[in-house]
Amino acid sequence: MGDIRISQKKVYLDWSHLCEAFDEYQNNTPGGLLEFVNEVSNSHNICISFTHLIELLAGSVKEKVLRRAKWIDNLKPIWVKSAWGIPSPEIRNVLARMLDPNVLLYSPITSSFILIFNNVSPSSSADILKDPTVSAFVNATYEQNEIVLRHNKLKLASLLEAKAMKKDRDAASAVPKYKVLDILYRKLQASLIEEAKTIRSLYADLAAITDEKIEEMFSDIHAALNEMPFLAVSDSVQKNLSFDLRNEQIDSQNFEKHSSDYFDRTHLWGAAYCDIFTCDGKTSKYLNDYRIRIGFFKQVAKQDFGSREEMIAELWRQLRA
Repeated sequence: MGDIRISQKKVYLDWSHLCEAFDEYQNNTPGGLLEFVNEVSNSHNICISFTHLIELLAGSVKEKVLRRAKWIDNLKPIWVKSAWGIPSPEIRNVLARMLDPNVLLYSPITSSFILIFNNVSPSSSADILKDPTVSAFVNATYEQNEIVLRHNKLKLASLLEAKAMKKDRDAASAVPKYKVLDILYRKLQASLIEEAKTIRSLYADLAAITDEKIEEMFSDIHAALNEMPFLAVSDSVQKNLSFDLRNEQIDSQNFEKHSSDYFDRTHLWGAAYCDIFTCDGKTSKYLNDYRIRIGFFKQVAKQDFGSREEMIAELWRQLRA
């Protein structure tokens, strides 16, 4: 695994772009995306998350999955903790900083492969500790189907969530957008307050924080979100998506694309914390100029460019800037 190059850029490629680079590597066609990935690996920080590993394990042929895993190991990546199934680390950090302003801002970036795991079986964890590589992780988990089954359940849950959001937006179709947004922010505010109280109850070092202090912290929801980049960017994308759903038909085959929304959302840890971020056209549309507003380069999606060459040229421009 790689060490974090503190002064260099952190680059997060979504799974489809990583796969394109791998295909160039496997087919021995240098240049293009592979040359960019190699430069990032050699001189900057190539970022991989647990979400990438879920998508890796979804491959149907173990030999090909292992070839991809070994290639990722050779990139010497650093890791982005994408927080599957655990209380929000950003909220916990906000609470800790209420007690001590000197607590550092949360970062999901780590050089430790082990630290990205929070929800795998004990037997798999033991194997990963013995050999903390992506290849060993694939060997330990591929046959178990544990993670692939979870992948399929999340795809279904993601689709059901999109259907529920569409019904909610359709029911409020006569309500002006600004009023709907106000309602949604109030719901988010209530949800974050409840989650913050739950997190406080889980950690003894946070017990001194009162309900009143938590409610005060989240009284200005927009200011609170500024302290939690992932929750902010995820909420922004989710809201933009939900309004677009008004134009879609639930019973159409095209609606099935929303089964990937959950995974697109967990990749947003990269959008919130990494200098360079790639995604699909749908995610780019919903991100809009959010990354620019928080001080990063605009996200890169091939659908936003006239050609693949133009997209790769933009990645190089951002890397060299």
